Amino acid sequence: MAKVTKATKAKTIKAAKGRNKKLATQKADNKRAKARALMASKVKNTQAIKALNKSAKDINGALDKASVADGRALDLRLTACEMLAAAKKVADSSKINWKKWCADNITQSPETIRKLVMVGKAENPRLALEDMRLKNARQTKLARDAAKARASMTPVVAGKATSAAPSDDAPRPPAETPAGKILSGLDSIDKQQGQNLLKSKAGEFGLKAVTQSDIDAEIAKAVRKAAPKTKETKALFLAMDAADKMEFLRWAADQMDAKLITGFEVSDDDPLAIPAAMKRNAA
Repeated sequence: MAKVTKATKAKTIKAAKGRNKKLATQKADNKRAKARALMASKVKNTQAIKALNKSAKDINGALDKASVADGRALDLRLTACEMLAAAKKVADSSKINWKKWCADNITQSPETIRKLVMVGKAENPRLALEDMRLKNARQTKLARDAAKARASMTPVVAGKATSAAPSDDAPRPPAETPAGKILSGLDSIDKQQGQNLLKSKAGEFGLKAVTQSDIDAEIAKAVRKAAPKTKETKALFLAMDAADKMEFLRWAADQMDAKLITGFEVSDDDPLAIPAAMKRNAA
């Protein structure tokens, strides 16, 4: 009995040592895996920073050129927007602090960078950039008009009102662009006129204007076309079992605002049914 107990004890100790060794091995493997992941993350981070620094140089260069190149300004700004959007995607995937990186590398204000990134991420970046430009132009015009109005107000000197002559150096609002005139014109007409105008002009640019009602009509047409024909419906009906046939007939009658009367059931509105008041009670 003592030998059995001693052998069992030795076996238990051996099993415990095996488990401890296995746990130690797993712990070492996890530690090595974390070290490899950390090293890979550092390598990825380093590569991302190198790519971002190159992008920063290109972005700043494009924006600087856009400020002096009238003819290519829009294309240059558009390129900068798309590069900024791509750079933010790289920074986010590499867990790089985007705001800090921009502050250290991009020569624009945080608000301007935010707007440019939104343009670069838009479905149609060129259109989004044009919209942003027009919005900025309207805001600038409003600010200049307000400043001009304040400058032209009659000042009071020694209790007397004096007329202030307008200054030749007063800022003038920028001339309205063709795109701005188009937008203003569309805002001044009703919806139907706007749709007709866009439809008539879309073809000149190789486009086709489609309204929501046009889309709904095409969908309804496609649904009708895809619906089974009478012959196919009859074949499907004949393939049903009795219960399904009755269910289908009830549904069809309901769709037509009708009432199904069969030999198996009597409708509540059956004109031949005996009224309850005239029925004789069973003795």
